[in-house]
Amino acid sequence: MVPQWIIPRSRRTMLGMTLIAILLAVGHHLFYRDLMGKEPPDSKHPVWGSSIHLTGQQINLSVGTLLAFLVKAFLGLAVSTAHEQHVWGVIKTYPTEVASIDGLFSAKSSVFSMFTPNLWRKSLISMLLALIFWLLPIASFIAPASLTVHQMAILDTQTQRVPKIDFTSMNFANAQSMQGQSPWHFYDSPQFDVQRVVTASATASQILPISPPSANSSWLLGFNAPALSCQTVSDSLVEEVRTNILDAMVAEGCTHSYGYLSWVPASQRSNASLPFEYDSVKRSYNLRSAMLGPNNTNAYRAYDPDFTLVPETLSLFVAALPNIIDNIGTPSCDTEEKGDRGRAIAQVDGLTVAQCFLYNASYVVNFDYVDGVQSITPVVNGSYNDVSGPVDVAGAVPFLAQFPNGTYVPLTADGTPTSFNTTLVETYSFAAVMESFGSVLVGSISSTPMGLDTTCDMASTELLKTRQLGFFNTFYLDTSYSLENLEPYQWNGLSISKPVNFTTDWLETVEKMFQNATISLMESNLLRPNYSSPYAPPDTLVTVMSYRNTYVYSVWILWASYGTAIGVTIVAVSLGILSAIRNGASYTTKFSTVLRVAPTLSLSSPMREQDLKGEDPAPETISRIIVAFPNWKPDSVPISYEAEGMTPTGAGLLTNTWGEQEFGVKE
Repeated sequence: MVPQWIIPRSRRTMLGMTLIAILLAVGHHLFYRDLMGKEPPDSKHPVWGSSIHLTGQQINLSVGTLLAFLVKAFLGLAVSTAHEQHVWGVIKTYPTEVASIDGLFSAKSSVFSMFTPNLWRKSLISMLLALIFWLLPIASFIAPASLTVHQMAILDTQTQRVPKIDFTSMNFANAQSMQGQSPWHFYDSPQFDVQRVVTASATASQILPISPPSANSSWLLGFNAPALSCQTVSDSLVEEVRTNILDAMVAEGCTHSYGYLSWVPASQRSNASLPFEYDSVKRSYNLRSAMLGPNNTNAYRAYDPDFTLVPETLSLFVAALPNIIDNIGTPSCDTEEKGDRGRAIAQVDGLTVAQCFLYNASYVVNFDYVDGVQSITPVVNGSYNDVSGPVDVAGAVPFLAQFPNGTYVPLTADGTPTSFNTTLVETYSFAAVMESFGSVLVGSISSTPMGLDTTCDMASTELLKTRQLGFFNTFYLDTSYSLENLEPYQWNGLSISKPVNFTTDWLETVEKMFQNATISLMESNLLRPNYSSPYAPPDTLVTVMSYRNTYVYSVWILWASYGTAIGVTIVAVSLGILSAIRNGASYTTKFSTVLRVAPTLSLSSPMREQDLKGEDPAPETISRIIVAFPNWKPDSVPISYEAEGMTPTGAGLLTNTWGEQEFGVKE
C-alpha cells in the first residue's frame, strides 16, 4: 500500500516531476556519452517529406537542447508546486495583506515581485523558492554546452611505401664499357642527380626536403648506407704533409698562402697520400685534383679470380692552416732569420690534418612530419665493413655472384644467372656518393697577390663555423685594405659583429654533412627503388595523423549544471512536502481553490461594491486589506495589523465582514 503521506496530488507532482527530470538528465548524459569521439554526421534528412532538410549534426544538437529543456521544465514544475504549497502555508498561518498574497503567488510569473523587499520580509523561504524557479533555466543553457566539436588528431598505423634509397640501382654511377671478346666495365663518375643532391645538401648543411606519404605522418626506417668516419692523422704524416706544402709553396715563389686544403689519396702509400704531386717534367707541384680515391682500377677483375690485390678503403683528407696571411704583397719566401723557407714555415705552423674513411653503416632514421614540416633524426649504429673503391668487372655477366672460394655460381640451362653480386653494384653506388661529396670539399682556399683563390665549395658549408676553420670568418679584419675597417668619416654605417669563437669540431661536422647528404638521396625519384625489382625493399609501417572534427563531451559541465539544479530542486521539494503536511492538504492557484476558500476568509475591512469587478491593477484599498484564514494564530498578529482593527475577539473569535454579511471564524 502506498504510504498515506505521499498520496496527495501535490506531493506526487513534486516527487514525480523531480524523478522524471533526473531520468531525463541521465538520458542526456548517456546520449552525449554515446556521441563522444564520433565525427559529426553530415547526412541530410528531410523534414516530414518536405524540401527542408536537417543534417545529422543539427538533429544531435536539437535532441540535446530538447532534453535540457525537458529537464528544466520538469524541475520547474516540481519547484513551482513546492512554492505554491509553501505560500499557502504562510497565508493560512499568518494574517497577510492582499498585496503580499498577490506578490507571493505572482513571484514565479512577475520578475518585479522578486525585487519587493516586503515580500522577502514576509516569507524568505517562499521568495527563495521563487528565486530557484527563476534560476533553473540556467541549467538548460549550460548543459548543452557540455558537448562541443573539436578538431582531434587521429592516429592510424598502416603499411605504405615511403621514400627510400636503392643502392642496387644503376642510376647512381656512370659506368663505361670497353667491348671485346670479354667486355670490360669500369666506374667512371657519379650521375648528375647524385651530384645535385649531395652538393645541395652539403652546401645547405641540412637534409633536403623529402616528400612524405602524408603531410602528418611518421615512420622509422632502418637501412644500410655509406657513412664517413673521420680522425686526425698521425704526427709523422702531419710532418710529411707539412713538408709537402712547404715544398709546393717555395716552388711557386710563395705566391700562395694556404688556409684550407682537401685531397684524396692515390693509394695508402705515404707519398701518394700527400696533397701535392711533383711533376718532374715541369718541375712543379700540383694539388691532387681527383675527387675519389684511392684508385682501385685493375685491383680486381671478374675474369681473373687469382688476382690477390686487396682494394683500399676510400677516403679523403682535410687540412686547416690557421696562419694563412692576408697580405701577400711582393712574393717572397725568405726572411733574414730563417732563410729562403722562413716566411713559408711561419704560414704552415699550426697545421691540422684529418682523414675521413668511407664505410658501410647501419642507419636508423626517424621521420616525423607535422603539417608537411619535416623533422628527421638519423642514428648511425655501427659499421658492417669499410668500402673500397669500385673495381673493374668483365664478362658477359659482370655482376655474377661468387661463392666464398671465388668460383662463380652456375647458370641455368638457358644461361640465366641464378644469383647476382649486389655488393659490387652497391660499391659503385657508394663510390658515386663519395665522389660527389668530394667534389664539394676537395680543393684549396689560399691567399694570393690577387686576393683569395678558391677552388672548392668548402666555404659554402657549415665547416666555416667549426673551431678549426672559423678563422676564415675574420680573415680580412686586420688588414688596412679591408672595407670592414673603414673609419667613421669614411663610412658611418654599422654592421653586425662577426663571431670569432666557435666550438663545433670540424670532423663531427664533416660526418654530419655526409649523413645528411646520404639521407637526402631519398629526395630524388631516380634514386628510389623500382618496386618491380627483385631487390625492392618491403613497405614500411607508417603512422599517419589526420585531423577531423569529433564530438567532445565534458561530463563535469553537464553534471555541474544538472547536479546543482537537481540539488536545489530536492531542497525545494522537501520544503514543499513539509508545507503540504503542515497544511493538511494540497493547494493550487486554480480559481476553484480560491472560490472554495474565499467564504472562510476574514478581512480587516469590507470590500466596496466598485472593487468587486476584479480589474487589474487592484485598488490600493484592496491591496491593504489583511486576510486571515480559519485557525490562524492569534499571537502572530503584528502590531501594525492591530492598528488596522484586526484583533481576536472572545476565545480566538475574529469578527469581520465579507461584503454585506458577517462571518464568525473559529479556531
